[in-house]
Amino acid sequence: GQPGAGKSTLAAELALALPGYRLLNEMDADHPLHPVPVGTMGADFGEVRGMDPGELSNLLLRKWEFFLHDAKERNQPSILESYPYQSHLRVLWQMNAPEALLRDWLARLYPLLAEHRPLLVMLRFTGGEERARLVCERRGQEWTDFVIDFVCKTAIGEAKGLAGLTGALTFFEAYNEELVRWSADWRFQKVEL
Repeated sequence: GQPGAGKSTLAAELALALPGYRLLNEMDADHPLHPVPVGTMGADFGEVRGMDPGELSNLLLRKWEFFLHDAKERNQPSILESYPYQSHLRVLWQMNAPEALLRDWLARLYPLLAEHRPLLVMLRFTGGEERARLVCERRGQEWTDFVIDFVCKTAIGEAKGLAGLTGALTFFEAYNEELVRWSADWRFQKVEL
């Protein structure tokens, strides 16, 4: 789901309800799937800006291979907040990666996940611009300024000439459309809330 959709809250509640599960929150500094360390304001992964999207897609898949191997050895189920969409596919998308690369990345990820058959809990972000503005208001001006700066400096933001809060809202609207499209092709169990 989008920022503000309730991913962190739901993941924490699931971890309380499922005590044997390992919770991996998107803000965890040592998260094994993060492409680079998280920033102080969020998992924006701005450090990937100079990377080639093809190289990053391969790195992300190697991280999945390692994580899934480790998970199998631990024999402990995990709750992954923000994966695979927000913290991986979105990063490739915001790099303005070609659609073919995004489709290929998903096509290469699914066989890695097949043995584990993960359940996807997809939180829909409804309310459009009004809801996005409410999220900005609740998270405060510092977070809003960070998001605006971050979004406008992404490759896709620069390519589309996004600027200011209007640009950030345009980014999130487009990202929400992509989330709906990407999650529609999920090959395993899915719950949409």
